[in-house]
Amino acid sequence: MKDIFKALNDDTRREILELLKKQDLTAGEIADNFNISKPSISHHLDILQRADLITGEKKGQFIHSIRIPINKNSTFKAYKVSKRFDDDISSVCAAFNLEIVKNKVSNIRIAYGGMAATPKRAANCEKILLNSPVTDEIIDKAKKALEKDFKPIS
Repeated sequence: MKDIFKALNDDTRREILELLKKQDLTAGEIADNFNISKPSISHHLDILQRADLITGEKKGQFIHSIRIPINKNSTFKAYKVSKRFDDDISSVCAAFNLEIVKNKVSNIRIAYGGMAATPKRAANCEKILLNSPVTDEIIDKAKKALEKDFKPIS
């Protein structure tokens, strides 16, 4: 779980994931979307791969393509709060993966880093939302459930 939050705790890596959600790309094609060196892109891809967020297919010495195992019907979002925009260290990192079918939450995963001693899923919040309609009342209950999932770190 720590590897996942480390991987998601970087704007470039989150942008790479967004690109790969749309289509398979080679490492070179990914690098063409950024103004950073190819070795830096390779480093970011390695971190994403170690977190099992992507898989790479090597043909010879080169990564041929990368796949992200995210259901196309799901919405995946990751957010980072830090004192400085470009700082690699965040105060809080949150990741959400959910699927809504006919205004009902059919699948959900919520996890936070920086809210507990180690990165942790928000199980009580997920329980409230799963199989529930998307209403203001349910969202308010889910927010209150977060208080059960996390206690201040002292």
